[in-house]
Amino acid sequence: RMNLGSLVQLTLIEHLDLSDNNIAETFHVSLTQFTKVNYLNLGTNRISGSIPGAIVDMTELKVLNLERNNMAGTLPPQLSQIHNLRTLNISENKFTGEVPEEWGNDWGVGGIEYLNLGDNLLDCPVRDYSEWAGVQSDFVDSYGPDGNTNCGVPDDGGDDSKGLDGVEVAIIVIAVIIFFIIGFYCWHAQSQKNVKNQVAMLSEEDVFGDDD
Repeated sequence: RMNLGSLVQLTLIEHLDLSDNNIAETFHVSLTQFTKVNYLNLGTNRISGSIPGAIVDMTELKVLNLERNNMAGTLPPQLSQIHNLRTLNISENKFTGEVPEEWGNDWGVGGIEYLNLGDNLLDCPVRDYSEWAGVQSDFVDSYGPDGNTNCGVPDDGGDDSKGLDGVEVAIIVIAVIIFFIIGFYCWHAQSQKNVKNQVAMLSEEDVFGDDD
């Protein structure tokens, strides 16, 4: 198991790519001590926890990729204070709350090049962050033009089209079991009746045979 916190001993590292390594760790606050790192890619792992506000201390950071993890919590407003940041990808996590207004104030129009926040649990409607990205953002593709698509915490009980809940499944299973029990009982009873009839017929044959 990798200990992300122990990596801070590599004080001179500038490029750190640990993507697609099945790392099951929390985003350790000590990672923010990588003050010389300009490229940090921890995408496609099982990293949990939130983004600490202390990430603002990573002043040289240009690329931050945390996509496809299990990270949660709200988005830190301080992130936009990293003036060198050009790419931010935190899509496919479980972040909640609002997209910080401070990001728009700090970045303005085109202040960051790539900005991907899709497939999270952000509050509806999601604040339009598309104009902050000078090259590409996933806002429309992920949340629709009005920010009301695929956002918010899912409500499993509010949409009948989402499938059966646990109680309904249990009722169906119990009904199927009862059906099989009744079917087996009827089959067994009929079998017993057939056996009795056959025994009775044989007995009658024996009686008639004795009279002869």
